[in-house]
Amino acid sequence: MTTSFQNKTVIVAGGFSGIGLSTVIHLLDLCEAIHVIDVSDFPPSNFAQDNVYFYPSVDVSLRESVSQTFKSILARSPRIHGLVNCAGISPSIATIPEPDATFDRVMAVNCRGTWTLGTEFLRHIQSIHKDGLPTYSTSMVIIGSSASMRGYRSLAAYTCSKHAVLGLARAWALEYAQMGLRVNLVAPGSTMTPMFQAQLANSGLRNESTLQAVAQIPMARWAEPSEIASMIGFLLSDAASYITGQAIPVNGGEF
Repeated sequence: MTTSFQNKTVIVAGGFSGIGLSTVIHLLDLCEAIHVIDVSDFPPSNFAQDNVYFYPSVDVSLRESVSQTFKSILARSPRIHGLVNCAGISPSIATIPEPDATFDRVMAVNCRGTWTLGTEFLRHIQSIHKDGLPTYSTSMVIIGSSASMRGYRSLAAYTCSKHAVLGLARAWALEYAQMGLRVNLVAPGSTMTPMFQAQLANSGLRNESTLQAVAQIPMARWAEPSEIASMIGFLLSDAASYITGQAIPVNGGEF
């Protein structure tokens, strides 16, 4: 797999923590450059690698913020080979029904954020598509969820947003396959990220719903972010050269 990343550049959104950060760590010794976007003002402090560039304070739901960030990235790396969209939110406290403000913010980050990041990358793909042939192979990996496949109690807004990004992955896979772009969705199950830990820390319906979901996992444990990052790395690589338009669960056997 190492050779398949040689001289390649990848963007990771939501890369300051959780699955995104694990993906950056997974790619560290493989990629020529990794550009890491996050809404947080403070990048991880334990990185001294010359091939990692951080872009803090980027709200992925805002077109101007994302466009300016892509301009900065392309000024450093004119050719982008992969986009990983790990940027996402889920409320840690549940109310039924969820308020409009919760729905609006979850959809803005999870759905519109995927749209905004994705379409900026797609414009780049179009710009390098010459004479009807792809200039080089590219890959987009969208992070969905088990909630891309089924409903969950107390997570209506989140489930809606994760169903929506699966639709984007499938549509973009069809539209851009002939330009050399593969688009896939990774659907993690319960994964020990800061967002998941926040849900576990709160008593009440959200905690109850989360524990019930975990109890149904045949492997009887939560995933580690690094286990999701391994699948993301595979889908970015040339080893997955004939895989596109797929939703791939990484969930310990949960159905």
